[in-house]
Amino acid sequence: MVKVTNPAWAPDGGEVEVPIASLAPNVLCTRHNAALSGLDANAGRLFRALRATKESRAAGLHLFNGRDVERWLLKALCGLSAIRGDWTPPRVWLRILFGELVFPAPWGMYLGAVVGRVFPSANEHVHLSRISVNGALGGFRMELIGWDFYLLARELDDPHKLVAGAMRRPNCINVVAEPKSRDPSGRICFYWEDRWPGIGWDLR
Repeated sequence: MVKVTNPAWAPDGGEVEVPIASLAPNVLCTRHNAALSGLDANAGRLFRALRATKESRAAGLHLFNGRDVERWLLKALCGLSAIRGDWTPPRVWLRILFGELVFPAPWGMYLGAVVGRVFPSANEHVHLSRISVNGALGGFRMELIGWDFYLLARELDDPHKLVAGAMRRPNCINVVAEPKSRDPSGRICFYWEDRWPGIGWDLR
């Protein structure tokens, strides 16, 4: 199950639990869902890498296509929004989802990571929170086993206010398992159209 805070289809707000299968968009036909199955496989690999580096079980580099991670976050956002009610995603979202367009700045993925951040070792849940822009669905925050991912998908007056302390389209995160160690237990890196991973930020 996935915990969802203030979902689009619950106007009174609050927190509800939905099956993890709900992350598959019901607004798409079977053929189009199948065309995006690679995004789900990539997301599963990301989940395993995040868990492994935090548990020091897989030292080394874990490399991901950042644009594909963004598209999977958008797919999850569409799926959750379509659970109930007659909801249709904006056409521009569908064009981004199927790779026809890319997220314009400052839209896209943000990672809530700062140098020296400490992750709760026992945190294994997935928690989603809706981001509203003038009453409309504008994105969400996904807490994935202690990592905070944000997706902004609508024009915002001050996007950094909503994602304070987060990095847009991060390059590389070094996860250090031992507080006094200088050697990372693992690296989560994302490559983008305009750049490849750099040295990275240290998290503990």
